[in-house]
Amino acid sequence: DVDNQKAHLRTLSGIAFDRELLPIMAADHDKELVRTDANIALVDDAKLKTMLQDFRPTLQRHADQARRLMTEAHPPVSER
Repeated sequence: DVDNQKAHLRTLSGIAFDRELLPIMAADHDKELVRTDANIALVDDAKLKTMLQDFRPTLQRHADQARRLMTEAHPPVSER
């Protein structure tokens, strides 16, 4: 539940906050990518389709960045 997640995140700071927030961010961006792709396939309006297609790479970069930051916040055991 989003409200419970928010309440929990408010209790955290620093690396603990990052470790909890980044997986949520990555998952939410992935969900939006799926929704964006579905809408691109469904929409008939050319301007709207172009807007969604132009927006998608930014959304993908944000999802990728969240995953990259997750790796930095949770380095593999061999790198600790």
